[in-house]
Amino acid sequence: MSGSRRKPYAVRVPARDKHGRVIQKYLSYHATQKEALEALDVYRYQFSIQQAPKPDDLGQTLADAWEGWKRKVRFDTRMSANTRKTYQTTWNALAELHGLKMREIGTDQWQGMIDRMEAAGKSKTAVNHAYLIMRNLSRYALERDWIPKDYTQFVSVPKVEEKVKKGALTEEQIASLAQMAAQGDQDAASLLVLCYTGFRASEFLALSPASYDKKSGILTGGGKTAAGKERIVPVHPAIKTYIDAWYESQNERLCAKSNGKPLGYAAYREHVVRVMNAIGCPEATAHWCRHTMATRLKQAGVDTTITKLILGHSTGDITERYTHISVEQLREAILMLP
Repeated sequence: MSGSRRKPYAVRVPARDKHGRVIQKYLSYHATQKEALEALDVYRYQFSIQQAPKPDDLGQTLADAWEGWKRKVRFDTRMSANTRKTYQTTWNALAELHGLKMREIGTDQWQGMIDRMEAAGKSKTAVNHAYLIMRNLSRYALERDWIPKDYTQFVSVPKVEEKVKKGALTEEQIASLAQMAAQGDQDAASLLVLCYTGFRASEFLALSPASYDKKSGILTGGGKTAAGKERIVPVHPAIKTYIDAWYESQNERLCAKSNGKPLGYAAYREHVVRVMNAIGCPEATAHWCRHTMATRLKQAGVDTTITKLILGHSTGDITERYTHISVEQLREAILMLP
């Protein structure tokens, strides 16, 4: 190739444009003629055994892989809104790679993206989500022979410290929540509900009075994961008063409102901070309530499978999930909580 280039030798292969005319598509670039000829030989051999991309696929970008993968997994219909939002946010964070051709993205490019996220102080969760998308898109491209190898398998994911400390509330702090709730604090009551149901804050905020069957004393909700979607959670006596009152009032949310409107997740966090400060646990988040329930169920000796069903974790056995565990067994497990 003309001019002063670091890699002046290009490998091209014949293809056809949208009008059927024969054109040349660039396969790769090299520093020496020998490297270019070797690359061409490798491509010819891979093409002969049907392991090389078709010429028309040489220009497929990471963005093309993203759109194709979304169609494959039925992104818009099979994933919950929260999961789609997480994937989309992570995809946006990889913007600098979107336009690169899949065959141009190797170990160094993937690793560089991970390293830059680490240097920017991204959370462990954000980095892991980015790596998950990289693996999914690379495998999607590999399945279609767009790339010769899955280079993401060579990427080292750093151990990034969690931005938010995880933990569980103590029995004394739970008692303080109960006392505040009994005195009419709706925010404290909402956190007490989380401690006795295991719902995530986002799942809790999505509940409506229709989610509660007062006669059977069961809440139905959840949707972040397939295993947690529309799970049933028997109501513990410690929170029944608040759930019943909410049901009778037909208010859209079982927590304090902001300017008369139901709280969104961001606004709810501010209410959580106030209550957690009041019970002497300023570092706690609403998710601590979920950890609290998991911890208390374990301490009470509840069967692991039942705990997973209550919290919406995958049991690994769909038959067991729907056949072997009865509602009464779930209720018995809930009643083992103090």
